[in-house]
Amino acid sequence: PTTYLNGAPGPRNDATQMIAVSDNEAANRLTDQVSMVAVNDEMRSLGLGGTRFLNTFTDTRTPAHPGQNSTTPSNMARLLELIATDQIVNSATSADIRGLLARNSDRSKLARLLPGDAKIAHKSGWYDGVANDVGIVN
Repeated sequence: PTTYLNGAPGPRNDATQMIAVSDNEAANRLTDQVSMVAVNDEMRSLGLGGTRFLNTFTDTRTPAHPGQNSTTPSNMARLLELIATDQIVNSATSADIRGLLARNSDRSKLARLLPGDAKIAHKSGWYDGVANDVGIVN
């Protein structure tokens, strides 16, 4: 069973869970509501055509079967730049996204390399043999 942050289940809690603790079930519920097509269309409209959302998230990914979702370092850098400079939808939405990213509980990658007083809004991910983390650092 899923343990929800901040109360009852719903899209806001799913977004929080997806970012804060990399909850794949929450990500899949959001995918059901938004659709992969809509995400891919939005990424293309932002000029992030190297980012492709093609499969839901499962706990069965391995280096031999990592799934088909993909992105590029330059796409992630540009996406975070858009978020950091209030260019995703509007300034309130961009700030909301930064707030969600700041709740990420993973301190084993990017965050561990920063000074203690650094502020970080980031999203990490991993599966066997692969670890990644992208973020906005202040």
